[in-house]
Amino acid sequence: MIMTLEEYYVQRYQRIEREFLDKTSTYLDENSDKISDYLINNLTEILNNAANVQKEQNISCGYISFSLLLTSVILNKPMLQIDFYSGEWVYGEPWSRERIDADFLFEYWENLKNAAFDDEYFMRSRITSAMIKTFFYDTLDELIYVFANYLKKYGKNLAKIPEFSKIKLETPAYITVGAYLDWQERIIAVKNDETGMVLA
Repeated sequence: MIMTLEEYYVQRYQRIEREFLDKTSTYLDENSDKISDYLINNLTEILNNAANVQKEQNISCGYISFSLLLTSVILNKPMLQIDFYSGEWVYGEPWSRERIDADFLFEYWENLKNAAFDDEYFMRSRITSAMIKTFFYDTLDELIYVFANYLKKYGKNLAKIPEFSKIKLETPAYITVGAYLDWQERIIAVKNDETGMVLA
Protein backbone atom coordinates (compact mmCIF):
# COMPACT_ATOMS: atom_id res chain seq x y z
CA MET A 1 0.00 0.00 0.00
CA ILE A 2 1.28 3.46 -0.91
CA MET A 3 1.58 5.49 2.30
CA THR A 4 3.00 8.92 1.37
CA LEU A 5 2.34 11.49 -1.32
CA GLU A 6 5.93 11.20 -2.52
CA GLU A 7 5.55 7.45 -2.94
CA TYR A 8 2.27 7.95 -4.73
CA TYR A 9 3.89 10.36 -7.20
CA VAL A 10 6.82 8.07 -7.98
CA GLN A 11 4.94 4.78 -8.01
CA ARG A 12 1.65 5.88 -9.54
CA TYR A 13 1.18 9.45 -10.78
CA GLN A 14 4.26 9.73 -13.00
CA ARG A 15 3.01 6.83 -15.12
CA ILE A 16 -0.54 8.23 -15.31
CA GLU A 17 0.79 11.62 -16.37
CA ARG A 18 3.11 10.18 -19.03
CA GLU A 19 0.27 8.12 -20.46
CA PHE A 20 -1.99 11.20 -20.60
CA LEU A 21 0.63 13.33 -22.35
CA ASP A 22 1.60 10.59 -24.83
CA LYS A 23 -2.03 9.89 -25.74
CA THR A 24 -2.77 13.60 -26.11
CA SER A 25 0.25 14.12 -28.35
CA THR A 26 -0.80 11.17 -30.53
CA TYR A 27 -4.37 12.48 -30.65
CA LEU A 28 -3.18 15.91 -31.83
CA ASP A 29 -1.01 14.34 -34.53
CA GLU A 30 -3.72 11.99 -35.77
CA ASN A 31 -6.34 14.76 -35.83
CA SER A 32 -4.08 17.57 -37.02
CA ASP A 33 -6.25 18.45 -40.05
CA LYS A 34 -9.45 18.69 -37.98
CA ILE A 35 -7.75 20.69 -35.23
CA SER A 36 -6.03 22.94 -37.74
CA ASP A 37 -9.38 23.66 -39.40
CA TYR A 38 -10.89 24.43 -36.00
CA LEU A 39 -8.11 26.87 -35.14
CA ILE A 40 -8.20 28.50 -38.57
CA ASN A 41 -11.97 28.96 -38.47
CA ASN A 42 -11.80 30.60 -35.05
CA LEU A 43 -8.72 32.69 -35.81
CA THR A 44 -10.34 34.09 -38.95
CA GLU A 45 -12.92 35.97 -36.88
CA ILE A 46 -10.40 36.80 -34.16
CA LEU A 47 -8.00 38.33 -36.69
CA ASN A 48 -10.81 40.35 -38.25
CA ASN A 49 -11.72 41.73 -34.84
CA ALA A 50 -8.08 42.52 -34.06
CA ALA A 51 -7.66 44.31 -37.40
CA ASN A 52 -10.64 46.52 -36.57
CA VAL A 53 -9.11 47.37 -33.18
CA GLN A 54 -5.83 48.24 -34.90
CA LYS A 55 -7.59 50.69 -37.20
CA GLU A 56 -9.20 52.41 -34.24
CA GLN A 57 -6.10 52.51 -32.02
CA ASN A 58 -3.36 52.74 -34.67
CA ILE A 59 -1.23 50.15 -32.87
CA SER A 60 1.10 47.50 -34.25
CA CYS A 61 1.28 43.81 -33.37
CA GLY A 62 4.48 42.31 -31.98
CA TYR A 63 3.06 39.23 -30.27
CA ILE A 64 0.07 36.96 -30.55
CA SER A 65 -0.09 34.65 -27.54
CA PHE A 66 -2.08 31.47 -26.94
CA SER A 67 -2.55 30.93 -23.20
CA LEU A 68 -4.24 28.01 -21.52
CA LEU A 69 -6.40 29.39 -18.70
CA LEU A 70 -5.80 27.06 -15.76
CA THR A 71 -8.91 28.21 -13.93
CA SER A 72 -11.01 27.26 -16.94
CA VAL A 73 -9.70 23.70 -16.67
CA ILE A 74 -10.61 23.54 -12.99
CA LEU A 75 -14.11 24.73 -13.94
CA ASN A 76 -14.32 21.93 -16.56
CA LYS A 77 -14.56 24.40 -19.45
CA PRO A 78 -11.02 24.52 -20.91
CA MET A 79 -10.30 27.74 -22.79
CA LEU A 80 -7.42 29.18 -24.78
CA GLN A 81 -7.02 32.93 -24.55
CA ILE A 82 -5.60 34.69 -27.60
CA ASP A 83 -3.99 38.04 -26.80
CA PHE A 84 -2.52 40.62 -29.18
CA TYR A 85 0.31 42.77 -27.86
CA SER A 86 2.61 45.45 -29.16
CA GLY A 87 6.34 44.73 -29.23
CA GLU A 88 6.60 45.70 -25.56
CA TRP A 89 3.88 43.26 -24.51
CA VAL A 90 5.68 42.18 -21.35
CA TYR A 91 5.10 45.65 -19.93
CA GLY A 92 1.56 46.28 -21.07
CA GLU A 93 -1.96 45.05 -21.53
CA PRO A 94 -3.15 43.31 -24.69
CA TRP A 95 -4.91 45.59 -27.14
CA SER A 96 -7.19 42.78 -28.28
CA ARG A 97 -8.30 39.60 -26.51
CA GLU A 98 -10.46 36.62 -27.48
CA ARG A 99 -11.13 33.13 -26.13
CA ILE A 100 -11.86 29.80 -27.78
CA ASP A 101 -12.72 26.34 -26.47
CA ALA A 102 -9.70 24.11 -25.82
CA ASP A 103 -11.54 20.79 -25.52
CA PHE A 104 -9.29 19.25 -28.19
CA LEU A 105 -6.43 19.28 -25.64
CA PHE A 106 -8.44 17.36 -23.04
CA GLU A 107 -9.60 14.23 -24.81
CA TYR A 108 -7.93 12.10 -22.11
CA TRP A 109 -8.19 14.41 -19.09
CA GLU A 110 -11.03 12.50 -17.46
CA ASN A 111 -9.01 9.29 -17.84
CA LEU A 112 -6.14 10.93 -15.98
CA LYS A 113 -8.39 12.14 -13.17
CA ASN A 114 -10.16 8.81 -12.78
CA ALA A 115 -6.86 6.94 -12.61
CA ALA A 116 -5.36 9.48 -10.20
CA PHE A 117 -8.30 9.21 -7.81
CA ASP A 118 -8.53 5.41 -7.90
CA ASP A 119 -8.39 4.68 -4.16
CA GLU A 120 -7.04 1.19 -4.73
CA TYR A 121 -3.61 2.84 -4.92
CA PHE A 122 -3.56 5.04 -1.83
CA MET A 123 -4.88 5.31 1.71
CA ARG A 124 -7.38 8.15 1.96
CA SER A 125 -6.48 8.63 5.63
CA ARG A 126 -3.00 9.71 4.55
CA ILE A 127 -3.43 10.97 0.97
CA THR A 128 -6.45 13.03 0.01
CA SER A 129 -7.81 13.86 -3.44
CA ALA A 130 -6.98 17.52 -2.73
CA MET A 131 -3.34 16.55 -2.27
CA ILE A 132 -3.35 14.62 -5.52
CA LYS A 133 -4.86 17.60 -7.36
CA THR A 134 -1.70 19.57 -6.64
CA PHE A 135 0.02 17.42 -9.28
CA PHE A 136 -2.47 18.54 -11.92
CA TYR A 137 -0.93 22.00 -12.26
CA ASP A 138 2.45 20.61 -13.29
CA THR A 139 0.67 18.24 -15.68
CA LEU A 140 -1.09 21.22 -17.28
CA ASP A 141 2.29 22.92 -17.75
CA GLU A 142 3.48 19.79 -19.55
CA LEU A 143 0.30 19.81 -21.63
CA ILE A 144 1.07 23.35 -22.78
CA TYR A 145 4.47 22.13 -24.01
CA VAL A 146 2.70 19.36 -25.94
CA PHE A 147 0.47 22.00 -27.57
CA ALA A 148 3.48 24.20 -28.33
CA ASN A 149 5.16 21.26 -30.07
CA TYR A 150 1.97 20.63 -32.03
CA LEU A 151 1.95 24.23 -33.28
CA LYS A 152 5.64 24.05 -34.14
CA LYS A 153 4.88 21.08 -36.40
CA TYR A 154 1.58 22.24 -37.88
CA GLY A 155 1.51 25.98 -37.22
CA LYS A 156 2.53 26.87 -40.74
CA ASN A 157 -1.07 26.02 -41.69
CA LEU A 158 -1.94 29.32 -40.06
CA ALA A 159 -0.44 30.98 -43.12
CA LYS A 160 -3.59 29.86 -44.94
CA ILE A 161 -5.58 32.51 -43.09
CA PRO A 162 -5.94 35.50 -45.44
CA GLU A 163 -6.96 37.70 -42.50
CA PHE A 164 -3.38 37.68 -41.23
CA SER A 165 -2.60 40.16 -44.00
CA LYS A 166 -5.00 42.63 -42.36
CA ILE A 167 -2.87 42.77 -39.20
CA LYS A 168 -0.14 45.41 -39.10
CA LEU A 169 2.81 43.34 -37.87
CA GLU A 170 6.07 44.47 -36.41
CA THR A 171 9.17 42.85 -37.96
CA PRO A 172 9.38 40.23 -36.77
CA ALA A 173 6.27 39.43 -34.80
CA TYR A 174 5.93 36.26 -32.76
CA ILE A 175 3.29 33.68 -32.00
CA THR A 176 3.76 32.29 -28.50
CA VAL A 177 2.19 29.53 -26.41
CA GLY A 178 2.16 29.36 -22.65
CA ALA A 179 0.29 29.85 -19.41
CA TYR A 180 -1.62 33.03 -18.70
CA LEU A 181 0.48 35.55 -16.74
CA ASP A 182 3.34 33.06 -16.74
CA TRP A 183 5.88 31.66 -19.19
CA GLN A 184 5.39 32.01 -22.96
CA GLU A 185 7.41 30.08 -25.52
CA ARG A 186 8.04 31.67 -28.92
CA ILE A 187 7.09 29.09 -31.50
CA ILE A 188 6.71 30.97 -34.78
CA ALA A 189 8.25 34.18 -36.11
CA VAL A 190 5.92 36.05 -38.46
CA LYS A 191 6.89 38.71 -40.95
CA ASN A 192 5.40 40.37 -43.98
CA ASP A 193 7.43 40.68 -47.17
CA GLU A 194 6.67 41.46 -50.82
CA THR A 195 5.08 38.02 -51.24
CA GLY A 196 2.78 38.39 -48.24
CA MET A 197 2.86 36.84 -44.80
CA VAL A 198 5.42 34.16 -44.13
CA LEU A 199 6.02 32.00 -41.05
CA ALA A 200 9.62 31.24 -40.12
